[in-house]
Amino acid sequence: MVHYQTSPRLYSEEIFHNAATYQEQVFKILDREKTTVVFNSQWLESLGISGIMELSSHYTVAQMLERDDFTKLIMVTGYSSCR
Repeated sequence: MVHYQTSPRLYSEEIFHNAATYQEQVFKILDREKTTVVFNSQWLESLGISGIMELSSHYTVAQMLERDDFTKLIMVTGYSSCR
């Protein structure tokens, strides 16, 4: 049996650092004054676990696998419900 390792957990400091590097890149194209950056955690937190489960109930694994990027990720790293 093949055991796949999940990605390491990122802490707030790492997330904010990574986000800053992405913003540096994207604001070379987008106007910083006309752009609002929102972290997933900001709107996911307001949903709560029941809201997230409700949202995820509208999609099947087959629908997600229709996207090439998800299929490649699962083929390389394996499936984990933690994602």
